[in-house]
Amino acid sequence: MNGGTSYSGMYFLLDDDISVTTMVGAGSTGKNAKPFSGTFDGGGHTLTFTHTATAEEGDVAPFRFIRNSVICNLHVAGEITTAYKHAGGLAGRTYGTSLIKNCRVSTVIKSSVAGDATHGGIVAMKPDWSSAHLTIEGCVYDGKILTTGASASTDCAGFVGYTSYGSLTIRNSIYAPAALVGNETVVNSGKTFYRYNGSHTGTITLDKCYYTKTIGSDDPQGKQALSIGFPADAEITVVPAGNATEYSVSGITVYEGNPSMKYDGTVYAGSGETVTLTFTHNYVGCTVTGYGVAEGDAVLNGNLTNGYTLKMGSADVVIGFSMTGPALLQLDGEGTSDSPYIISSSSVWDYIVSLLNFMNSEGKAAYPAYASAYYKLTANITVETMMGTSAISSAGISTAR
Repeated sequence: MNGGTSYSGMYFLLDDDISVTTMVGAGSTGKNAKPFSGTFDGGGHTLTFTHTATAEEGDVAPFRFIRNSVICNLHVAGEITTAYKHAGGLAGRTYGTSLIKNCRVSTVIKSSVAGDATHGGIVAMKPDWSSAHLTIEGCVYDGKILTTGASASTDCAGFVGYTSYGSLTIRNSIYAPAALVGNETVVNSGKTFYRYNGSHTGTITLDKCYYTKTIGSDDPQGKQALSIGFPADAEITVVPAGNATEYSVSGITVYEGNPSMKYDGTVYAGSGETVTLTFTHNYVGCTVTGYGVAEGDAVLNGNLTNGYTLKMGSADVVIGFSMTGPALLQLDGEGTSDSPYIISSSSVWDYIVSLLNFMNSEGKAAYPAYASAYYKLTANITVETMMGTSAISSAGISTAR
């Protein structure tokens, strides 16, 4: 391809994890670039790209240049070390009309550029051409852009290092950079999702995009991702209402008509957004009677019959709940090693499971003594409920019949 074949209209599927050091799309920028113009489907696999830029080698990325191409379902990892501008975690420059969809980009960019580096976590540059149209959908950048030189690298962006003219659309995506290790220093000058030419911005659309951290302190783009959840030991899940669109590689799920996002197992929304939520619990033999905000400044409205809406405040939210448990019965035995509780039927088993599952209003075990008691099975039984579905209900000692 680097000899000039663009593979326009061709389809490539990655069927295994691979590690590479070479770039797709050689040549210099502009008219001399040799871009990839096909469709590259990562198939959910990981492309690990490790490259150290040589003399005057800018635009370093696994896909150095793309034009009228689709890159999807791909996880990119690895490391770029460069003293030159315009490094991108997935693509260096995009021309024509291109789509990057359902990708997780974990590339670490180590930059020793002094001053303006114009690196992008996903794409470095969308050039100053009115014919350049780029869409990024359902993607996450969870790598990091580091400055390593004597003078700091500046002017970078979490998704697109620079855009102008044409159009840029970023939707259903999250900027969630990895934590720093040791003495690493992150680039902290630029924009969270994209940088642009203030005089010639073209059309820029940012739709349902969240961040866990910003790049720079001015004009944060998108919404800060505020988490919505329950106490750690609670056997309750929260799901936004609406038809779900899942991006399996990036770990993102969005919900039609609902301003929220599920990423890596956690539900997020932004300050001021109102989210419609559904709750489900796994407490066998118990009944949840209501929900409320336990931590945070959000406001929860609704009821069990009509559902709930949550008006987000400025902080993460922990949802509390109330529940009623089983009527207390007299068990045979005392729960000690000398006199264990007797499990003689499946109904007794189910009753003990319900006791272990029952939580108080603070999300703690209401009957913790049963978690560390001794039990003895005295008959063959068949059950469908699980003993030990949370941290507080798995420590009991049993003696087999």
